[in-house]
Amino acid sequence: MEISVVIPTRNSERFIAQTIQAVQKGTYRPVEILVVDGCSTDQTISIARTFGAKIIENRMLHAANARKIGIVEAKSPIVAFTDSDCIPAENWLECIAFNFLNDTQLDGVGGPVLLSHPKNRIQAYSAHVFESIKSFPDQPTYITKKGVGGLSFAGANCAFTRQKVIEAGNFRDQFSNMAEEVDLLWRLVDNHARLLFDPRIVVEHLGYPDTMSGLLRTSFRHGATSTYLTKYHKRSPTIDWKLYKQLFSSLIAIVNPWNKDAWAWLRVIQLSAFITAKWYTSIRLKTINL
Repeated sequence: MEISVVIPTRNSERFIAQTIQAVQKGTYRPVEILVVDGCSTDQTISIARTFGAKIIENRMLHAANARKIGIVEAKSPIVAFTDSDCIPAENWLECIAFNFLNDTQLDGVGGPVLLSHPKNRIQAYSAHVFESIKSFPDQPTYITKKGVGGLSFAGANCAFTRQKVIEAGNFRDQFSNMAEEVDLLWRLVDNHARLLFDPRIVVEHLGYPDTMSGLLRTSFRHGATSTYLTKYHKRSPTIDWKLYKQLFSSLIAIVNPWNKDAWAWLRVIQLSAFITAKWYTSIRLKTINL
């Protein structure tokens, strides 16, 4: 089975060599590695060329357009995606190929994005939040419904049949760097595509936020993402009371001298940014996602 690998990049010199090498040294070789670059100003392109990747320019800069370009330019019927700050497992493509060969009706497959060795508590918490949002299961599971808090693929670890993605309208530029893969996944669910989450398909994500400013930016973007999904998938109005309950409980835990919740203060910061973004983006997009 022929598989093309697409890696969106922008100023990714820090990790891009490790990402490409991990794909090349895997147990299953791709037909090609496409690095779709958003006008990087560092050494990303020269490093990628050193390892033999094909470079394609992405003038719109964001990940949604990079993935869309990758689908259009890929030679193979199966297109796998990972990110430029990720390390796919040695058997990553082998597991992807196995699933498509084992189920000829399969349209898409994805797996967990994990972090085995966080740098600090902030990065450990960032990974925990992402894994919680994505609801990664322990067993192979077919995705048959859509939901922000439900099972989903991560853009850093997924593969689709090229033709099915094109039929669904490809990745949409409106989502830029905000859950463009979830938007596609939900449209595929609407089109009754056959989508499998396989926990054996593993990618390590090295780029989780490890500073307070990074956590704030990422949390704000996730909140905005939630509103975009609500808007474009006609799920308004929605109010997630669970978020407010978690925020209140975490605030209480901070002032409680017997508090045993080590992540309480990080959760307050993360949820405050997330909720603020939901309100702000709801006003801007004229929808209700609070």
